[in-house]
Amino acid sequence: MKNSILIVLAAAMLLSASCVEKGRSNATFSLGTDFELADYYLEDALRDSIMFAPESSWESIMFFKSQSSSMNENYQGGLVLSTKKGSADDPESLTMFSSADPGAGALNSNCYRGYYRTATMPEYDIELDLSGYYTASSSIIGLYVCNSLYTSMLAWDDRINPGDFLKLKVEFFNKDTGAFVGSVEKYLVDYTNPSVGLKMVNEWEPWDIAKELQNTNASVGSFTAVRFSLEFSGSEFKPCFCLDSFFIQLSVEY
Repeated sequence: MKNSILIVLAAAMLLSASCVEKGRSNATFSLGTDFELADYYLEDALRDSIMFAPESSWESIMFFKSQSSSMNENYQGGLVLSTKKGSADDPESLTMFSSADPGAGALNSNCYRGYYRTATMPEYDIELDLSGYYTASSSIIGLYVCNSLYTSMLAWDDRINPGDFLKLKVEFFNKDTGAFVGSVEKYLVDYTNPSVGLKMVNEWEPWDIAKELQNTNASVGSFTAVRFSLEFSGSEFKPCFCLDSFFIQLSVEY
């Protein structure tokens, strides 16, 4: 498991248990995804280095969504699993689901998630199922982000102009009530200050959201659902990006 957003995040992976009333115990632990699959499974499941399904689970707690009728059929938007290693020298690799990083996933891993937002989307992109616990709360630690090769190619072809930007917004909700509990934002492409120049996330970048929230005195309350959205200025952008190693912290009573 790629168990570090930053080295400091390893310290967040703690487990503590103590007895509470009525014989229950509580624990706090971190849960992270690395999206790696065994080679035999990849060979059977991936088509053209991409796999998607209406729902795929991680540790039966995190559920990743796409809008599709079945596995690898009728994709309309949302999260896909990708092993694509795109290259500007290979036009066939120019896709929204190739990461701009030539090493494929974060930390040179094989698999990562691509994302494309369309008019037809699941209500949430990631959902947590904490029903197995008596009580549970969650907080965000962080994730790795990268532009798609498609977005990176816009810069290589001089199709990003002063004033253009591509910004990722991550919103957190309580899926049972629909209540909004907080959000964070990050520029994946930023050419809003021409004197500074064009800034892009073209290699896997750790987004230490917990630290960012602490530094800004903001907070994201306990959540059970995540929604991604992309805002952009520039006629040739598409609402797509890549992510890897999504980390959360859970506090549970069981």
